[in-house]
Amino acid sequence: LLMKIDYIENLDNNFAVRFANYCDIDELAAFHVRNQEDGDCDQWVRSMMVNKYCSPEPDRFLILEDTKNNKIASSLAIIPSISCYSGQHFRTARIDLVSTDLSYRNQGFARYLFNVTHKFFEENKITVNCVIGRPWYYTQFGEYAVARPNGEGKIYSGFLKETVIDANASKYKICDAFESDLDLKFCGDLYRCSLDRHLLSRYMHNDQFASSTNFPDGVKMIENEHGERIGFIALGVHGLDQSNVSVYLMELIDGVSWFDIKSAVLNYCIQLGERLASKSNEEFQGISFILGKDHPFYNVLPEASLQTMRGFPGYIQINDLVGFFNTISTVLERRISNSVMENYTGSFSINLWKKMCGIAFSFENGKMIDVKKCNLDGGDFDIPQESLTQLIFGWKGMNHLLLDYPEVRFRNADIENLIGILFPRKTSFIPF
Repeated sequence: LLMKIDYIENLDNNFAVRFANYCDIDELAAFHVRNQEDGDCDQWVRSMMVNKYCSPEPDRFLILEDTKNNKIASSLAIIPSISCYSGQHFRTARIDLVSTDLSYRNQGFARYLFNVTHKFFEENKITVNCVIGRPWYYTQFGEYAVARPNGEGKIYSGFLKETVIDANASKYKICDAFESDLDLKFCGDLYRCSLDRHLLSRYMHNDQFASSTNFPDGVKMIENEHGERIGFIALGVHGLDQSNVSVYLMELIDGVSWFDIKSAVLNYCIQLGERLASKSNEEFQGISFILGKDHPFYNVLPEASLQTMRGFPGYIQINDLVGFFNTISTVLERRISNSVMENYTGSFSINLWKKMCGIAFSFENGKMIDVKKCNLDGGDFDIPQESLTQLIFGWKGMNHLLLDYPEVRFRNADIENLIGILFPRKTSFIPF
């Protein structure tokens, strides 16, 4: 059925912006495949148009259309999700698949779509968003800073049998999941318990573990010799490359060691990889454990068999600093209560080095009683907004910022101590 087209922004010269609808699926998929030069985009676009990829909210595609010629000139995806910052949940969104047709480039269409998208975030109270793609390029479209991990992990390529067989090999097995909703709940509960290991991560609902878009080769249960579930592993083939198996998530219940399940996991992944590689007449290359920088499983693998995956960092923009600080107020208060400045009472300001713009905080007995924008020329803590974003999300620590950026400075040692307490450095992990 044809759907009504509602344009949300009209440009001059027969161009307009609208959200995509189901009638656009074929054209939209072909458009992104052609302009991203990536065949994987076809399945990804179709999945996002009909499924809920990262959160219960629908994924959206913005289209900038040449209404005269009825053609897509530019497009991007808005992927909503729920993030978790030190235990506090909040709505976020990711901008992805930014594409402009070759014949329409260098006319400012990508910038225009970003402006429309930022307005959409403001209207929907999405205080933080990120974008993944070309390095540096997207920083020109907003206050974006490199601060989001993406695709970090370890590649395991040690396939000698003595490295994957031990006394525990027969005690544990990898089994298919989701015979019941209990499996979904088990995976969801176990994953959400793991969020405490990270500063920033993605909150996931139970039904997201059944998504073939998130995990192309499914989620498997790890069981002991009694058939009891003791963990799960989420798998996928790395893009169109059938020679590499990817592990996106892996968690265990308390009381089971990572060393004990090592052989079962490696054997299963190697057998899966060899089977998939043989179908495409390729040689199995390795297992990519895309589990972040410091997953505990890495500690039981032989270091000589591991290669670090640097990943492809994403850019974060805090659209509403005051709104975000209000969202994480309980986190900031908890950090103060667990510090040498417990029950802190006082006020301080952060100077963002732009247009007399700053943020003023007030605390009373360790509780944040006010945070607001303010006009100032120099504050208690001077830092550009991009660097502040990196500090908040743990991408860079205070010592790093002080050494590398002369714009970062404190009025006195007490404020430096307080900021260090409020924004400690800790690694983050955001799956897929």
